[in-house]
Amino acid sequence: MTLLVPLMIGGTQWAIKYVRRRFLVEKVGYVRLNPVPKRPLIIAACIAIVLASAMAGFVHLGVLPPNGWMIAGTGMAWGLLAAYAGRLPRYVIGGALMAAVGIFLGFSRVSFETGSLILYGSMGMLSLVSGCVVLLHFVRVSNEAAD
Repeated sequence: MTLLVPLMIGGTQWAIKYVRRRFLVEKVGYVRLNPVPKRPLIIAACIAIVLASAMAGFVHLGVLPPNGWMIAGTGMAWGLLAAYAGRLPRYVIGGALMAAVGIFLGFSRVSFETGSLILYGSMGMLSLVSGCVVLLHFVRVSNEAAD
């Protein structure tokens, strides 16, 4: 298994570039992403610092278990990053769900391993399902436009 991971990483990069060149670029052209503005990034960093301070206060008061703040903080940080970096409704909804699941798991007193498994597993499944829906919609719209 250890030998397969580097091959899968390299193979996945090659496969994505091949599929993009072969199917996507010739249908819709090359799409360049807009640059990320710095002001919202600074605001997001300030929000993250305030939330981290609140989590530390909850741990100090005994409301939140020590492992719980890691799970809650991870959910909030990655949820905020997904919503900010994605800038699409599905990423914003996914980011809000990740933050909510992280906070719920943080206060539910599950172990760090179990909480991380639930958090990343649920977000991976959400990403997989939403990505498949978007891909199927793209293929259907592209085929209808070609006809």
